[in-house]
Amino acid sequence: MPPDSFNLLDEPWLVVRGPGGETTRMSICQTFKAAHQLTGLAGDLPTQEVALLRLLLAILYRALPVPPTAEDRVEAWERWWKADELPAELIDGYLEAHRDRFDLVHPAVPFMQVATLSANKTSGLGKLIADQPDGEQFFTTRAGVGLESIDLAEAARWLVHVHAYDPSGIKSGAHGDPRVKGGKGYPIGIGWAGWCGILLPQGRTLKDTLLLSLALNLDALAGASRDEDRPVWERPPSTAAPERGHEEPAGPADLLTWQSRRVRLVRSGDRVTDALISNGDPIHPRNRQRLEPHSAWRRSLAQEKQHGGTVYMPRSHDPERALWRGLPGLLPQARPTGGGASHEPAASLAPGVLEWIAELVDSAALPATLPVQLRAVGVVYGSQSSTIASITEDGIRLRAAVFASEDLRSLLREMVASTETAVAALRGLAGNLAEASGERDTTEGRRERAGEAAYAELDRLFPPWLDRLTPAADLDDLARSWQDQVRSALVRLGDDLVRSAGRPAWVGRSVGGPGSSRHLDSALAARWFRAGLAKALPAATPAGLPPHPTDPIDDSEGED
Repeated sequence: MPPDSFNLLDEPWLVVRGPGGETTRMSICQTFKAAHQLTGLAGDLPTQEVALLRLLLAILYRALPVPPTAEDRVEAWERWWKADELPAELIDGYLEAHRDRFDLVHPAVPFMQVATLSANKTSGLGKLIADQPDGEQFFTTRAGVGLESIDLAEAARWLVHVHAYDPSGIKSGAHGDPRVKGGKGYPIGIGWAGWCGILLPQGRTLKDTLLLSLALNLDALAGASRDEDRPVWERPPSTAAPERGHEEPAGPADLLTWQSRRVRLVRSGDRVTDALISNGDPIHPRNRQRLEPHSAWRRSLAQEKQHGGTVYMPRSHDPERALWRGLPGLLPQARPTGGGASHEPAASLAPGVLEWIAELVDSAALPATLPVQLRAVGVVYGSQSSTIASITEDGIRLRAAVFASEDLRSLLREMVASTETAVAALRGLAGNLAEASGERDTTEGRRERAGEAAYAELDRLFPPWLDRLTPAADLDDLARSWQDQVRSALVRLGDDLVRSAGRPAWVGRSVGGPGSSRHLDSALAARWFRAGLAKALPAATPAGLPPHPTDPIDDSEGED
């Protein structure tokens, strides 16, 4: 017989990781009680871990009393941080008040589902389990029997994931949804989290991670807005139709549990064998920076032309670029001082959670030397956002001081920029060697391979250097240390390029058009390269390096 209840507050369904790396299942209440002993959540996909962590954060946003003033919020957060455990009494009291809404199989209000949802055709269990990029499944073990049924615990995890990351595309047309045409639900967009390049600060324990990710500097946490900021389990049960009067999220708890889909799990006994997934409440990504704490934002001139006013869009992660290379655009910006005329809106905005950590460090509520693991997770969608093409994941550790100290942030920006310029010099060397060898058609390919080799080496070197950015660090010494490492790595790679170019590049050839031709060989290309490094890495420039003899050939073509 099918179970009468599967309440997520009591049933072990979250996969958690213990201090030794072992995993086990816990209920929501158990997870909060043991958060100080756990190192984190575990999931079938990084995006699933993110979706489940953000579900727990939505609970904390509502369960913990958030004071109205900024100063009191810092003091409240500091008390929770210094306590041995999360305030279980407050959390349990809140959850008990909404117990029925966490029952996955409740006959009237099943968790994150519509009990009466129906359509001419169900979606299939495969649509619940992440989706397949380009028709290929993430998990080969899911083929055949692996897709016939899953247990209730796993189904609950994928249910949360669907609301957060489901692709766009045509859905099963739910009966009662006025948007359905011909039995089909036409695309309304991806799940909310899919728009964002999620950045989560992680600590030593799950308790630390939850609190570090709980940004209390959001406008919607004060006054009447807080009363309106209700997650799905505090709202009236959904129907097949979009919820009228709820076209816009009211705050972070609302946004973190936004029902972008209408779902009903189909069971056979205690197994889920099918799912119906239809369109839910659409949401546009424009200007959500005051509600979404875990994404950076970029100013969009194209959106401003279309909609007017200043428009910020969530910044996604570049799967071809390591996280450290994008750090300058993710960190809090220096706060403007003084009065005067209004400033041009910033080109980018840091995630609210990193601004909050900076505020905590400034207030001495959080140690400046605390190591924080910054985890980046995002989704790359396929054609017309109808499939998940790939999932990006990266991480880097840095001290909390970096979020708060403009001196450290400036140094970081300067070092990343100088590194990009130095790698451009190496790519220029590769291109010039191709020219000197008479192999112009291979120029771009050689440049790209040289850049990939450089970043493969620097990706390994940067994290240990970043860990040295502390309030007591000597900034000049840090700059010299990093630029020395970059120069050493690139000189070695450059020498390898010159050697591999062989005799044709050593002999060289005449390049350029009529009236501007000149001889180019590997010696001259190498000299240009060394001079380019000297300009890009002044703190590491050896004494007596020869000056740049002339402008290099194609030295900047195709650079980022």
